[in-house]
Amino acid sequence: MSNRLFLLLMIAAVSVAVIAGLWTVGGPMQGRRDKFDRHRYLELSKIADALLCEHRSSGTAVPLPEDLSVDAMRIHCSGAGIAEADLFDNETGAPYSYERMSEQDFSVCASFYDAERTRRLNASFRSVAPFDPETGCMSGRVR
Repeated sequence: MSNRLFLLLMIAAVSVAVIAGLWTVGGPMQGRRDKFDRHRYLELSKIADALLCEHRSSGTAVPLPEDLSVDAMRIHCSGAGIAEADLFDNETGAPYSYERMSEQDFSVCASFYDAERTRRLNASFRSVAPFDPETGCMSGRVR
C-alpha cells in the first residue's frame, strides 16, 4: 500500500511541477509569440543600426532615406547588409513602420504581442537605438 501511495504522490508532484512550469513560461503559444517578438526586435535593431550608420565614405552626415527599402538603405549605408526580408514582419509579412521625422531623426516600429516582455527577454542585447516598449519603436538621431 505504501508503494502505491508513494507512486500517487510522485505523479501528483510531477503534475504540479509541469503545470507550474507552463504557468510560469506560458506554454507553447507564448513560446511562439516570444519567438516572433524576438525576431521583430532583432530586425528593428538591425534597421536602426543601419540608419545610424557610422561608416559613411564622405565623413559627413547623410540625410536619412525617405523610405525604408533595400536600395535606399544601401545608399544611406553601403555596409548595412540589410536584406529585403529584414524590412518585413516575419509573421504577418507587413512592412515595418518607418518615420523620417527630419533629415536626422527617425523611428522604426513593429507590432509586438508583448513589447515589455520582449525588452526584458532581450536585455542582454543592446542596440544603438533605444527601444520604447510602449510604442514598439526604436528611435534615433543621425549625427
